Amino acid sequence: MYENSMEMKIWKSVLPVLIYLFINMLVQVVFTIAVTINEFMKLGSGGIMDYFTGYNFSGDIERVVSENGLAVTLISGLITIPVCLGMMKKDEDLKEYTTIKNHLKNIRLKRWYYIVLVGIFASMGIGKAVTILPIDNILGSYEQVQSSFVSNPLILQIGALAFIGPVTEEIVFRGLVYKRIKGYTDSLKGGIISAALFGIYHFNLVQGIYGFVLGILLVYVYEKYKTIAAPVILHVSANIAALVMNYSNISTAINQNIYLKILFMLIETGALAAVLWRLNSIRDIRQ
Repeated sequence: MYENSMEMKIWKSVLPVLIYLFINMLVQVVFTIAVTINEFMKLGSGGIMDYFTGYNFSGDIERVVSENGLAVTLISGLITIPVCLGMMKKDEDLKEYTTIKNHLKNIRLKRWYYIVLVGIFASMGIGKAVTILPIDNILGSYEQVQSSFVSNPLILQIGALAFIGPVTEEIVFRGLVYKRIKGYTDSLKGGIISAALFGIYHFNLVQGIYGFVLGILLVYVYEKYKTIAAPVILHVSANIAALVMNYSNISTAINQNIYLKILFMLIETGALAAVLWRLNSIRDIRQ
């Protein structure tokens, strides 16, 4: 009886997210302790050590942790992926999604390039749309998060943001959260609720709205292609596009001119709509 209660269904639906957050927090604590020990070893050994070095001690720890924050994301993802894949295999209704061989077979036979285009145009068009709105700093600061990411080494940005992060989040939010909620309700409610949780997970309003819209698209391709590899490819494509735009002088120039930004937003969202229309019109995606 209790297994089928509403409380148990809610618990099972959000458990993967809580596990991911717990692993992330644990890695953050261990990483901070390691940085603290390393910075402590740099202190002098005089009477009161080195006053100026000691004075900047806490600031140095905060700076090093911030500049390598994506290392936490990378390590957390590498731990979370096998844990959540194990959870997927235990979910009876996910048997068709559990083997890597099936994922690769599905994505090789089907029109994966549509997924890439959806990811790129969604990142560009929807990304511009949410940053045009005057909502930053209402609930969290997107600008601060963006600055924190850029302060990390490029190799960490590529590894964490472009690959490990998307893979982890797709296994957690689509492979587990969405599929479990869908099993309790239906695809529509499962898609909306899982997308909302995905948006909330980002902890700021700008990324939250973007995450919600992207979450709907991720569920759509998951159902269209019937493999978790589809939302993974879309998510990776979107994040790589965002990373490239972040370092592009042309993109910077466009974002600094509100009229150009709106124009390109309309073009990119129009292209996204065209790709989605074409993808939706294909009944058998394998052809």
